[in-house]
Amino acid sequence: EGNEEIQKRISIAKREMSLASLYNYIVINDELEKSVQDVRKIIDLRRKNMDFINNLINEIQTENKQSAA
Repeated sequence: EGNEEIQKRISIAKREMSLASLYNYIVINDELEKSVQDVRKIIDLRRKNMDFINNLINEIQTENKQSAA
């Protein structure tokens, strides 16, 4: 890579780092296999979180139906 390309990448990295607090997850893509594992972990975590939320909603709806009856 030439100096111009390196400077462009540094500029992009600085901007991304300044915005890091806006994101729930950060994946540093320096090792492909580790990055893939990290993304898979995030997806799994989000799925589990959604399952928990959906189960909680179902429990609340069931309780409300029972109390209304």
